[in-house]
Amino acid sequence: MRLCYGTFGKVIKLCALKEKTQLDVHFALLFCLDPSNNARLELKKIDGSNAHRWLNCEVNVNPNMIKEIKKRKPEEVAAEFKDTVIDTILDPNELEGAYLAIREIIHQDDKIKPETEVDLVRHVSKADLLLKEEPASIYPSFFAGVLLYAVSIVPNREGETCISEITSFFIGAVKVKPSDKHYILPIYLVLDSSSSMLEDDRFRLALNFVPKIFSAMIDSATLSEQVRVEIITFDEGARVNLPLGGLNELEEWLINNKKHPIIPDCPRTFYGKAFEKLKSEIQLCVRQIKNTERKIYRPVVFFITDGRPNDEWAERELAFTQLTSKNFEYRPNIVCVGVGEVQREDIAEYGAGRYQSPTGFYITKNEKLVIVPKDGVLTSHALKAIVPVLVASIVHSFNDISNVSGSDEVIDIFKL
Repeated sequence: MRLCYGTFGKVIKLCALKEKTQLDVHFALLFCLDPSNNARLELKKIDGSNAHRWLNCEVNVNPNMIKEIKKRKPEEVAAEFKDTVIDTILDPNELEGAYLAIREIIHQDDKIKPETEVDLVRHVSKADLLLKEEPASIYPSFFAGVLLYAVSIVPNREGETCISEITSFFIGAVKVKPSDKHYILPIYLVLDSSSSMLEDDRFRLALNFVPKIFSAMIDSATLSEQVRVEIITFDEGARVNLPLGGLNELEEWLINNKKHPIIPDCPRTFYGKAFEKLKSEIQLCVRQIKNTERKIYRPVVFFITDGRPNDEWAERELAFTQLTSKNFEYRPNIVCVGVGEVQREDIAEYGAGRYQSPTGFYITKNEKLVIVPKDGVLTSHALKAIVPVLVASIVHSFNDISNVSGSDEVIDIFKL
């Protein structure tokens, strides 16, 4: 992890009021850093694309701005930060989360210059003591001091390799108190977004499958606290549409997707790209969880597609083998869900896990984890029918685990 302007700004954006955009955050941070002529010139050039590049560590800060910023007194920036960011941009309920997340970034950054004020934040007990005594006065000076350091000392592009790790899940994880620590269940929705999914409204039906699963989970207090969800879509490539986060983030994403829906437009379907992206995202998730001293249930994947893959068999097989290999400790349970005219044999080899396995062990080609519409049964009805079965399995397994707290073993919730 690396502290820089972008990683600092990403935390502020994730903890901001829902209506605040990247542009709002970027504008506020630059203004409170340097309300001089240089800043005004830079602020005139700001648009959504420009803000995105700054907050994603794709560009370094203008050297002329850095010169002006170095002249600023911390107490001046602290006062401006309180008015411009804390009182205007940040969600009051997420203020502590922003503080703890930035402190965690500092803790993980091994390039922090020694004997600087930011280095002192590494002394957690001291920071905690200050926070408990006078949080209202500590926050502005803490944020201002860290931001000044990040902008004036660290090239922004140094955060490019780690910016993807800063998600709502990361912030939620650092807010957990030691007494509240528990296992986390990551669930990945991997959705075929090739153009054939437009036929018979298949893509919309697949998306509707998502809230049905999680609305059922919300009814269980245990599940709602422990489940995290990520959405990945794929065609000839794969991309993360919703980074790993809680059910609230999922609900917000689904609402936004109705306003700005994903439109499948690529004719090809490469399973291998989905498997590669899935493994890298699981590895990232594991890193984030371990950094917060929490533990992880074996991830669960819902792989939803309407047809045969178009990529080379060898590439697809290699990606799937690496994802499900026993050498990959966190290899996921994979539930394959066919929609449209997909045949069972098209996806049969990709069901994976120990659920009702004849050997009792994790296996691939697990037919019990492959669901396709039967003759005469609509896709929507088939999806609706499997939701209670899947949720019941997860709830039952959660309730059946009673002594996992002292173990480092990956716990598998599909154990029925």
